[in-house]
Parts: sequence; C-alpha cells; structure tokens
Amino acid sequence: MISIAAKILYLFALLFLFGCGTSKTISRKDHLFGQRPSKIIWIQIAGLAEEQLAMLRFSSAEAIALTNMESMLCFGKAWNYNLLKVRPSARDGFLAQMVGKGLINGNCEDYKLGPLWKYLRASDSGMRAGIFETSSESNLYSDLTKCSAANESGFASSLFFWEMMEAPSLETKTFHSLEKTIFSTPSVYFDKSCKGNNCYSSVLENINSVYNRFVTRPKERFLFIVRDFNYQKALAEKNIVQAKEILMELDSVVAYFNNLIKKDDEILLLVTSSGPRPFEFPTEGKEWAEFDLKGKNVLYRSTALMSPVFASGARAENFCGIFEESDIMSRIITDPRKRTISEIFNDLF
Repeated sequence: MISIAAKILYLFALLFLFGCGTSKTISRKDHLFGQRPSKIIWIQIAGLAEEQLAMLRFSSAEAIALTNMESMLCFGKAWNYNLLKVRPSARDGFLAQMVGKGLINGNCEDYKLGPLWKYLRASDSGMRAGIFETSSESNLYSDLTKCSAANESGFASSLFFWEMMEAPSLETKTFHSLEKTIFSTPSVYFDKSCKGNNCYSSVLENINSVYNRFVTRPKERFLFIVRDFNYQKALAEKNIVQAKEILMELDSVVAYFNNLIKKDDEILLLVTSSGPRPFEFPTEGKEWAEFDLKGKNVLYRSTALMSPVFASGARAENFCGIFEESDIMSRIITDPRKRTISEIFNDLF
C-alpha cells in the first residue's frame, strides 16, 4: 500500500510536470489549448487535394514561400467514404461534415438530419449562422428549395444565405460588395454584380464585404461558412489555368481570416475539402512551364479517398491527425476531456 508521504511526493511531481512540461505550441507555434470557439469560420473547397497547393507555391521565383493554407496551425486528413459509398460526391461529403453523420443518401431525406448550427444554437440561442456560396454549382440553397423535408425539419431555419449568382426576380433581396447595409434579417441575398454566368465582384471582395456587414459587434457569436465548387468544376473540365486562379483567390480568403485570428482567440478557422481530384504534376522544367502557363501535361487520377483539413485558432488542436469526415462536426463542438489537479488529487486520496 502506498504511504501518504509517497502520494504527496507523487502529487508534487505532477504539479512540477504540469507547470514546466505542458506543451503550449503546435507545429512550433504558440497555441492556447482548450479554448472554446464562439466564432467559427468554415471554408469548404470541393475537389482540393493538398498537393495542389504546389500550383501556388511554385508560382513564386524561389518556391519556398508558404501558402496561407500551409501556414495554418493544424493539418489533418479526413476519410471521405461513408456507409453507402466508397467515393461519395463532394456535395454529400460536405453534408456529412455539417451534420456529423456518415449515412448520407444523396436525397432529400438527408435534410432531416440536424446540422451544426442547430447544435450550436441549442447551447447558445444568440448564435447567428450564414452560408456564402461562390456559384450556383452544387448549390446548397437550391437543393433546400427543392426538398420539402428541409422545410419540415427546419434545416435552414434562421440561416443567412449569400449567393454569387443573378437574382431570379426583382423581388428577391440582393447585396453588393460596395454596399454598407448591415445584414440583420435572415434571408437569401443574391449578388447584384452577377449577370448570367458572370459576376463582376470577386469572391474576396464579396466575402470581405458580406462578413463585415454580418459580424458587426466584437462579441458576436456566429458560424460563417464559405462553400466553393468552382475549383472542382475547373478541375473536372481540365482547366488548370482557371483552377489555379480560383485556388489563389481562395488562399487569399484564408489569409484574410487568418489575420482576424491574431486579434481574437475565440475564432476557429477551418478549411476542409471533399471529393478531392488529385492529378500528377509534370516532372521537368519545360513540361512544368507549359503546365503553369497553359495547363498542359497533366495526368488526372480518380477521386481520392481522403481529403485535407486545415485549422487555426480556438480548438484547432482537434483537427490534427486522421479521422472520418463525419467526425468534423463533433470536433468543432467537443472539448477533449481534461483532468484537473483536483481530480488527480481525489483519485490519489
């Protein structure tokens, strides 16, 4: 039987270790562990494989400058398969991420599941939620309007939507990147700059404008989701030049939000992919030059089974490692259990 003196010595040793040996860094960067995020910014990029960041990295003369996604705190990989398909679509994959379930059927029944914003509001009724979509491609808002199940379950209840596509009628609400009006009422807003398939405001300009009119108070609690399927579409069309331009702008969006984290330790910035479309890069200089300028010399592969996850800010530590994409929601809302000194003391005595 352990003596009281031995237990006390053991306790003091634990106190010493906690005081001197606790790691406060991730990837050699300072990090506050266990911080609950009250502000969640989630960027979803369909089709992205992490190796494709080389398109941006190798555009610089020295090819050593980190992209903004690379500079994020944690990197993980998410299995994309679900209980029904080995290679589900990016649309189904992102839905699995947002509802925390692996059983996605690809039909209206999926919208009977409870999304992340419902769980957040259950514990914080003041939590606001909005979704910015960069095009009509695989558009969540359009899907919801076709499904009575979504209305019955309240899947999109009290959600803001901002759509980078032409307004369907004169009666619909709109936004423009140059406007200053605050978004106070949950609704669907269409981009005034869009005519047909073209939008004259850039994704970065729109997100900057919309975000600052959606988040207007320092202590605002919110979920802000950016969804992009343009990158995946460019890859599917084998338009490497356009894909690179889209990825460059999305990386600039990441930079914009990364700067906010430096001023607010309650922000979680998350970048996820689904349905990644990997390809083989050229192997030599001349081929690479043609690839970079004209999108030539590319060998496309099947959709990968795993996709990248990048995280910075509050609770970013939950996204290091390998996990299923349906676990992403729980990693946003769940704290890893911590053993306090009092718990250890109670176990000993």
